[in-house]
Amino acid sequence: MTRYQALAIAAAVGTYLLIVAGAVVRVTGSGLGCPDWPTCHGQLVPPLDVAAIVEYTHRLLGALVSPLILAATAGAWWLRRGERQVLVPATLAPALLVVQIVLGAIVVRLELATMVVLVHLAFAMLILGLLVWTAVAAGPVPHPRGTPGARGRLPGLATLTAAAILLLVLVGAYVRATGAGWACAGFPDCNGQALPFGTDRLVDIHLLHRLLAYAVAALVAAVVWEAWRDWRWLPAVPRAATTLAILVAAQIAIGAVGVSTELPALVRALHVAGAAAVWAAAVVLVCLVARAHAEMPVPASAAAVGARSGGGARSVPSQPVPSA
Repeated sequence: MTRYQALAIAAAVGTYLLIVAGAVVRVTGSGLGCPDWPTCHGQLVPPLDVAAIVEYTHRLLGALVSPLILAATAGAWWLRRGERQVLVPATLAPALLVVQIVLGAIVVRLELATMVVLVHLAFAMLILGLLVWTAVAAGPVPHPRGTPGARGRLPGLATLTAAAILLLVLVGAYVRATGAGWACAGFPDCNGQALPFGTDRLVDIHLLHRLLAYAVAALVAAVVWEAWRDWRWLPAVPRAATTLAILVAAQIAIGAVGVSTELPALVRALHVAGAAAVWAAAVVLVCLVARAHAEMPVPASAAAVGARSGGGARSVPSQPVPSA
């Protein structure tokens, strides 16, 4: 691990912890613990009130993470400017961070308007994804075991799965913001029925989230199958896919416990933490696959097909090209 990759990992981990801290603020009802911004009740040090301290701690963590993100960007321009897969996400992250800080102030001033909170979380997840991508792309080229084989459908399938996971996270945020989390009791049924669509608007929102979660689980299962079938030559990819599947299973279990126990605050916070972890794992997988496409040699069978079809496929070395 290079020093720059360690910096990028620190920025990504800090952003993840910041998202979890934001979830704690939400589930404890501390979002308005500091009703003004950037001060708290008109002073730099918050009063001895639980809600104020929780909210102010979240702000302090953000103040610590922001310099890490800026340092990752500066390091990319200084040390890795020739690597687009590092430079582009590292440059976009602080731009989104500025928007995120402004949205944080708006959330306070509008007293936690539902859609503003949703957009606030969306930007947080995008920043996390960019930093995770930067950290993975800044590492050494994944070492293949044997001769690289066919890529199969995994590249497109992994990208689709990551997009579906991000959508699921945002729908989950909307479920929480609208209070639909309490609309369905029990799992896998909902209020003693299988799919009681049309009985209530909040029930419909809740069921949409559940169905989308099932669809994501199916996509992840397909990703694991493709990874272990066609990508064993690059062990990091099947391992990343398996990790993603484990996290998705754990996240579904947390959700099931939540709706079966009237959504206690701890379970709700764990659900957000799990969602961010699933999203980060999906980004890791997509980045690994993208790096393999960009930096691994073309399989001999593919090169032969290109030559026979007149595509002018050029020969490539049998070993991976070393990273800068």
